[in-house]
Amino acid sequence: MDTGDRFVELYNDRDNLPEKCKIFAYPDPEKSIRDTLKQYQQLIDDAPVPQKNRPAKAEERS
Repeated sequence: MDTGDRFVELYNDRDNLPEKCKIFAYPDPEKSIRDTLKQYQQLIDDAPVPQKNRPAKAEERS
């Protein structure tokens, strides 16, 4: 049974958490996720398409 004789602190996100209670550091991201995905897509688009070397057909060998 809760009698209300104790003090409870509630925080809804890390922005309003007091400095004394913070135990982890959350660095700001260097780039947004969208920028990172755009960069990956550009790398994929710029990559050369590998060509498969097929053995020559019988007619081409002669």
